[in-house]
Parts: sequence; C-alpha cells; structure tokens
Amino acid sequence: MVTMTRKKPKPEKIAVIDIGSNSVRLVIYDTVGTKPIMIEQTKATCRLAQGMLQDKPRLSLQGRVKTLKALKRFRIILGDHGVTDVVALATAAMRAVAKTHGGETFTRQAEKALGHKIRIISGREEARLMARGLMAAMPGIAGICADLGGGSMELASVGAGHIHHTATLNLGSLLLYSEAKGNTLTAAYRAREQIGKVSFLRQAHGQTLYVIGGSWRAVGRLMKLAMGKPIKHVHGFAVGASLAREKALTLAAQNPAAFSKKPKKISQRARVLPLAAAVMVELIDAIKPARVIFSGHGLREGALIERLKKVG
Repeated sequence: MVTMTRKKPKPEKIAVIDIGSNSVRLVIYDTVGTKPIMIEQTKATCRLAQGMLQDKPRLSLQGRVKTLKALKRFRIILGDHGVTDVVALATAAMRAVAKTHGGETFTRQAEKALGHKIRIISGREEARLMARGLMAAMPGIAGICADLGGGSMELASVGAGHIHHTATLNLGSLLLYSEAKGNTLTAAYRAREQIGKVSFLRQAHGQTLYVIGGSWRAVGRLMKLAMGKPIKHVHGFAVGASLAREKALTLAAQNPAAFSKKPKKISQRARVLPLAAAVMVELIDAIKPARVIFSGHGLREGALIERLKKVG
C-alpha cells in the first residue's frame, strides 16, 4: 500500500522580518494572487551596532532594549494579521556577536519577544538575497549591486539573470562611524582599502552600479533635492556616475549638522551621511560605472522569493 503525503497549502500571507544593524523592519505580503502584494510595512530605528568596533563586537544596550520592544510590537501585528509563516533574518550586528555569550543570550530574548525563530545569516548569504531581491524588482539588470547597512556592506555582480560573485565588507555606516570616530577622511581610507581587495570589481568598469540601503537612499534624496526633484520616491532614480561622484563628494565634505533640518528620511541619518557619501565615492572610483541607480528593494524581497520557492 502506497501512502500519499499531502502537500501543505501555500500560505496566504508571509511576513519577512529584517533585524539589521541600524533598523528592524517587518513587511507582510499577501501571496494569494499571481504576484505578492505588500499589505503591511513598519520599522523601528534601533541602532543595534551603535558604538560597535570590529575587535570589540558588542551590541548597544539601548539598541537591544529598542529591538526587543519592536519585536514584541511586531508579534502583535503578526497576530492581528493572522500570519504564521514568518521569515526572520538577522544580519551584521547579530552576526558579529553570534558566538559570544551576550549574543546568544540576546538571540534567545529576541526569539521569545517575536515568538518565532530568528536566522542569523552570513554576509555572503545576505549579499545573495539582496541581489536576488534587486533582480526581481529590476528584471534584466547587469552590473554591481551594493548594499550599505549599519554594520556591513554587501556586494554582488549580476547579469543575464544570474549572480556571479558576492562579497561582504566591514563598511557599515555605524561601524565606520565608530571606528573612524566620525572622521570622513579616515572612513574613506578604510573603504578604499577594503573595496580594493574585491577582485571581481576590477572587471566591472563601465557597468551600472545599483546602490541599496537607508543611508544611500538618503544620499539619493539629497542629490534629488539639489537637482530640484521630488524626494518622496528614490527607487529607480538614476544619475550619471560622474555627476553622482561630484554630488557625493560635496556631501562627504559637509558637516552632519547641515542635514539635521532636512526631511526626516534624511535628517535621521544626518550623522553618518558624510561617511556614506564618502564610501559611495570610493566605490565609484573603484568600479568606474557608467551610471548609478538607487533602489529601495533588496534583502527582504530576496528572502520572500526564496520562501515562496520552498512553499510553492
């Protein structure tokens, strides 16, 4: 007698939670139709990596408190929406402390607060998911994808529907700020040193550079402001590389206080904006791309795609 195993039905809703070094985000998707639709999105700026150093990986106390509070709130939202299929990922900050006693304790606390298992992913996996999400948002792209987070920067070369190479660097905006003590020139030097070691970037000259991450989106909004363009949406904003470099260089030279009275999506990142702009300049110099395109899609969309493949 042959026993048939019934396949589990595809979930109607899937939630993706991204516990990053700077912010914690929840996105809920309705997956009933042919294409997932985002029905809920919320975030909390927690700055888990505030004050972190490479040789002293320690989560911010205030960041831990804020993150646990956010995850408890997310748990209520998940319950209100009846979501049980949850993909919860943690990146650079929790990755840095994963094998420490403090890190293990916080992971348990975070899972208890959320009510779901949290997967701490490697930098390479983060780069792959980021690229997968960007490729889904912008079909047919080719070039270099770069995601600047609070604790790390992920890179991927893509083309013809494939991810060819990935890399992860210790160039997160919060990490850089702590290690460079806010000095933009020191941050630029560190960025140049690390970016120069990524061999696949040397074959990327003339390609397109796709940039992701809240700090870089803030840089993009500042560029749009300077050009007299509306800043509400930055996804898909494209600018020639030489102009992008010129604008980023100008931003890197400014005092962070200059950004404090700008719209919230810029002002809340005022302190790290010059450093983020400096890293962009170094990346442009290394790749010499034809243009720079800003994106609002990446890791979370990539995680959703992979989850749908497993349940589809």
